Amino acid sequence: MEDHKKTYFWNAVWLAILTVIEVFAIDMGLPRTGLIVLLLSITVTKILLVAMVYMHSFISVQLT
Repeated sequence: MEDHKKTYFWNAVWLAILTVIEVFAIDMGLPRTGLIVLLLSITVTKILLVAMVYMHSFISVQLT
């Protein structure tokens, strides 16, 4: 069970780091297109992290 706690902890850390990057990305002075690409990339990364860990896509066996 300790492995799951570590996985949840590090996932939460990465989600927090990515959120901080999103917040500060607004003030980085990037062009609009670059900002959109950056924010969409971070969003997709966060979606994958949540799907892999909290929806057990990363550690569960295939059902079919």
